[in-house]
Amino acid sequence: DCEAARRAIAGEDAKLSLLGQSYGGFCILTYLSMYPESLDRAIVTCGLPPVGVPAEELYARTYERMRERNRRFYKRYPGDAAIVRAVCAE
Repeated sequence: DCEAARRAIAGEDAKLSLLGQSYGGFCILTYLSMYPESLDRAIVTCGLPPVGVPAEELYARTYERMRERNRRFYKRYPGDAAIVRAVCAE
């Protein structure tokens, strides 16, 4: 929970400046809608969610395309698979 992390790390009255790209931008917009007083600024690069379409529907539409892109990426950079697994395991 970003709000709990903000309080624990920065303090109760601190405001954050956040940068999010793609899904991170989606997360920042959600945080901004729930806790606008906690942010000094929100910088979003790409990935703005469409109005009126639930996130689940959007991800269902793009899942196969992203799966194929990931397959091509790991074929080109096979050593990165172990790095990504290690990062995700932490």
